[in-house]
Amino acid sequence: MDETTKVIVGTISGFIVAFLVEPVKLFFQNKSRKKYFQLALYSEIYNNYRFLSSFLIVYHENNPHQLKAFFDGAIKNSIRLDCYSQFVSKFPDVYYQLKESSIINMLYAYLTSAANPVLYAEKDISAFHLAIESFVRLVEEHVARNELENDVLEKVVGKEEVKRIISEFKKLYKDK
Repeated sequence: MDETTKVIVGTISGFIVAFLVEPVKLFFQNKSRKKYFQLALYSEIYNNYRFLSSFLIVYHENNPHQLKAFFDGAIKNSIRLDCYSQFVSKFPDVYYQLKESSIINMLYAYLTSAANPVLYAEKDISAFHLAIESFVRLVEEHVARNELENDVLEKVVGKEEVKRIISEFKKLYKDK
C-alpha cells in the first residue's frame, strides 16, 4: 500500500470514529449522568420531605417553644437545594430530559420559598408553613400518582417507605 492510500484510509477511519463513536459515547455518558442525578435528586427531595413532614407535626401540635426551635434551625441546617441547583445549572440539557422535571421544578419552587431568608427575618411562620405544607402534600400526591418515578424512589428509600408516603396521601384525602 502506498502512502497516499494509507493517508486516505487513516482519514476515513478518523472520520468514522469522530462521527459515529463520539455520539454513542455521549449518549451513554448522558444516560449515566441522568440516572446518577435522578437518584441524587430523589434522595434530596426525600430528605427535605422527611424533615419538613416533622415540622408539620410540630406545627399542628401547636407547641410554640418546639416550633420556634424548629423554625430557627430549619434554614441553616435542613432544607437542601444543592443537588437540584447544581444539576440544573451544570447540565440543563440532561435535566430537562427527565420526564418529571416540571414536577421537580414545582417542588423546588416551594422549597426555595420555604428557604427564603426574608421569612426567617420576619419570623413569618405562616408563610413558611404554607410553603412547607404545599411541598409535603405535592410530594405525597406525585408519589401516589407515580408521577415521580417510584422505582427510582424505592432505590433511594425502599419499597415500604414509598408505600407509607402513598398511605399518608390517601389518609389525608380520605379524611376530607
